[in-house]
Amino acid sequence: MMSTASFCGQLASSLSVTRSRRRHLNWQTRRCFFNLASAGRSYGSVAVRPLRALSTTSALGTGPLEVRFNEVIESLVDRIDLSEEEAEACLKLLLNEANEALISAFLVLLRAKGETFQEIVGLARAMIECAVKVNGIGDAVDIVGTGGDGANTVNISTGASILTAAAGLNVAKQGNRSSSSACGSADVLEALGVNIQLGPEEVKCCVKEAGIGFMMSPLYHPAMKIVGPVRKKLKVKTVFNILGPMLNPARVPYTVVGVYHEDIVLKMANALQKFGMKRALVVHSKGLDEISPLGSGYFLDVTPTAINKLYFDPLDSGIPRCTLDDLKGGGPQFNAEVLRRVLSGEKGPIADALVSKNALSYKILASLASFYSLTIHRAAREVCGYIFHITLVTVLNAAAALLVAGHVSNFSEGVALAQETHQSGKAIDTLTSWIAVSNVSS
Repeated sequence: MMSTASFCGQLASSLSVTRSRRRHLNWQTRRCFFNLASAGRSYGSVAVRPLRALSTTSALGTGPLEVRFNEVIESLVDRIDLSEEEAEACLKLLLNEANEALISAFLVLLRAKGETFQEIVGLARAMIECAVKVNGIGDAVDIVGTGGDGANTVNISTGASILTAAAGLNVAKQGNRSSSSACGSADVLEALGVNIQLGPEEVKCCVKEAGIGFMMSPLYHPAMKIVGPVRKKLKVKTVFNILGPMLNPARVPYTVVGVYHEDIVLKMANALQKFGMKRALVVHSKGLDEISPLGSGYFLDVTPTAINKLYFDPLDSGIPRCTLDDLKGGGPQFNAEVLRRVLSGEKGPIADALVSKNALSYKILASLASFYSLTIHRAAREVCGYIFHITLVTVLNAAAALLVAGHVSNFSEGVALAQETHQSGKAIDTLTSWIAVSNVSS
């Protein structure tokens, strides 16, 4: 089998040929020169013929990395897309050589050009090949976001994951410490008492015993030790912000993926479909990488054969509107306490008023608002509305997970089941069990 270095040598040569003829070829014909592994395929009416392979002893194939990779960099400068196979081979070579300068150039130029979903899939395949696998989890689900929305909300997907497990689904969650917010999923779980430093067998035990397990990304993706420092120095979003949700070491067949910008919703959906997911929901809601009560929205329902747009409005399921301030979080200890209170099913007269529109409760709330010179909405948060709104956004995202895994037939049913589970007390029981099992397993 051809080595990665030899492949990259051929890749660079083919891209050089492509650039020299670029002005004279239409898009479909240019793609023929990119796809070295596409013999027998066709694009539209254009048959694809692979380029003649260069000798693996050529200077381009055997020289220094900087020389071999120069044509790839030049091609990205010219805004030429890579095929899935090319992107995979490039990342493998970069990871093998651990050259920070070229990794930086590759990531920045991909971002400037705009990553295609084919490139995203190729890069994800390279990362998964290097990953430590967690086998035998079965039909589990993950709720994960790209991050990067800058909203600094409470760890919504983490709370939703625990609620989903309490509702009867197995959850295999991946995550990391914070990179762009005050608190990442690993940070808040550690503050809750969950042992996050577990290997594959211990994670499987957690899923089996508690219904949920957590995979700390750096433990399962050694390649991140190479890429991580580069990303930190760059201080800009890169393709790895998009890749993260695709890199679950358990290769779960179902996932809810929140993305940080509406422009990449379809790109992520196409990538997940090509990557082989049984079903995925890709969501973006009013600037957040979660489903939220901020307003109506849509998500893309991804299956192996179709991508469908589904519209939703939380009001249809009895979920009232909130503001972004109602969902703001803090550091690990603060967010952990919020999630404990949410999962415990904390209630109160103000929460009851917001749900039932009880006249007496509203009168009390109005009096408080008047006394403290607050709006009714602000007064509600000051008393106990904050936990109430965090509870509702947790319910919404758990509902999406229940839907994507086929546990319910529509989103409204998912909301109803998530609310019922929350009110039953099963969510806090699931968290308690998970904490115990994770610490015994270590």
